[in-house]
Amino acid sequence: MAWQPITGAVLTNEEQVNAIAEAEAGLLECMSDLFYNNTTPLGTLADNIGSINDIDTEVTLINDILCSYAKKELSIANILNALSCKVALETGLIVEECKC
Repeated sequence: MAWQPITGAVLTNEEQVNAIAEAEAGLLECMSDLFYNNTTPLGTLADNIGSINDIDTEVTLINDILCSYAKKELSIANILNALSCKVALETGLIVEECKC
């Protein structure tokens, strides 16, 4: 997937949601390649983690990867929350700022 950033454009609310969804799909595709699709001479990340002989190192690495993924998901949730506040303000559903 060739993700193209949108720069210098004023997007509608629907286009903003679509752009976020496309970016998230691109991230998920990259993560799938990283973990499961053998796209490098070194194999997948799952293969490489499985070849670590020290269980503490393996657990720490998996923990770090999962925490990073969770932080990324929280960031996406914050972006969507901000967008929903923007839409609510613009459409008059609320008259004061959202508490984000």
